[in-house]
Amino acid sequence: MPDSGKRRILNVDDNDAGRYVVSQVLKKAGFFVIEAVNGMDALQKVQEERPDLVLLDVNMPDINGLEVCKRIKKDPRTASIPVLHLSATAVLPSERVQGLDGGADGYLVEPVDPDELVATIGSFIRNRDVMETLLRESAERLTVAFEGTNDGIWDVQMDTGALYISARGGEILGYPSDELQGFTQTWNQLVNPDDLPATTRALTRYLEGAAPIFDVEHRLKTKSGSWKWIRSRGKAISRDEAGAPTRMVGTYTDIGERKLAEEKLLHVTRLYVLLSQINQAILRTRKKDELFQTICQVAVEFGQFRMAWIGLMDEADNRIKPVAHAGHEDGYLDKIQITTGDLPNAKGPTGSAFRDGEIKIAYDIASRSSLTVYGQTRRNLKPLCNRTWFFYHR
Repeated sequence: MPDSGKRRILNVDDNDAGRYVVSQVLKKAGFFVIEAVNGMDALQKVQEERPDLVLLDVNMPDINGLEVCKRIKKDPRTASIPVLHLSATAVLPSERVQGLDGGADGYLVEPVDPDELVATIGSFIRNRDVMETLLRESAERLTVAFEGTNDGIWDVQMDTGALYISARGGEILGYPSDELQGFTQTWNQLVNPDDLPATTRALTRYLEGAAPIFDVEHRLKTKSGSWKWIRSRGKAISRDEAGAPTRMVGTYTDIGERKLAEEKLLHVTRLYVLLSQINQAILRTRKKDELFQTICQVAVEFGQFRMAWIGLMDEADNRIKPVAHAGHEDGYLDKIQITTGDLPNAKGPTGSAFRDGEIKIAYDIASRSSLTVYGQTRRNLKPLCNRTWFFYHR
């Protein structure tokens, strides 16, 4: 077991003698040394051991050190690990430039003085410690700032799909934060299917450069199974060599109360417009049948009801019979039988409105128990509308 206080160096070299000499120098300087004998071995041990620095030979039989370095730096999990090339054969200035351009943090040519090697490694590790401290402090400040705004934070690796959601982010949707960690498929499963195309379009517009930020309002599924309106915003914070985003970070905000207020305001506005149009129709129209039909059309066009109808009572059989309608009737009016007496067919909202002499409002006619007498018709109501007014007029 390594000393927990020692810094861990991965020494990668296919030459046994050269690897041994360097490892002894590093151990004498107080480092804990992990050895790898080729490129594939190095990549595996980087993932398993997460060393503080990789000392990497360039010319190796399976994968050369330049490619190993590129793979280490491309993986978000290991990109922050310093890579120091050490080579006795790739010593030309152009080769050293190639190594540095490939992502290496430094490049030394053998033979190298042991003290210089140890000092260089120590310098890279100190620099990494400083950067990690600054990043940690910045993250802590950012977390405090976002906690003050009540927003959730998300962080996604675009190349691997790995997803992180903050504790507040999980709380907004009613989940423990660890239950939402994983991959972007998890997030896609939370988006309301009706909102997924708009979400995809917003992301595509941002990735293609048509929008300065990813910004979309959509409904996400909560732990209880209900839907909550959320505004999601984010930007790329890292990109690959081609400029494609590899990591995006953003926030999401609960906008449920705002959406509810907007919906109420919209309903009130529609109501005023609807009543105004109906009043105009009454003033313009003299024929009763024409007036009824105009009112139904106005309700659909300006009130945005999916279907509207007007019925009159036939005194011969005490039934309310439709005389005008507009919108998506879908055969509904042919199936209903509404009476005004004390029969089951008079227990629904229309019969109650007529019998009680007042306006009735049903906010969810598809699930209203008083409509069970309509049998199959009741099950077909949901596509028509979810808010219905039943007027009584003598």
